[in-house]
Amino acid sequence: MGVASELAPAFTFAYRAELENALVEHELDHVFIGHSDAVPQPDPNEVSEWKYISTEELASQLANSPMDFTAWFRIVFPRVRESI
Repeated sequence: MGVASELAPAFTFAYRAELENALVEHELDHVFIGHSDAVPQPDPNEVSEWKYISTEELASQLANSPMDFTAWFRIVFPRVRESI
């Protein structure tokens, strides 16, 4: 996203999600947390859309429409929110 920040390891988690077309995500993910006041400058070859919203608005969207988010994000967001 074009933002520089020092990162600290937060936690590791594993998940398995069955998706459409018989696809399965089965991953071990490492989560790092950093803070920055910089405005994101994403590479358009890597990011087609993004938006900046508050943590509270994100939590509300996740609660109201969880299937709009990836399986891993539904798992990780509550834990990240506790860490910030």
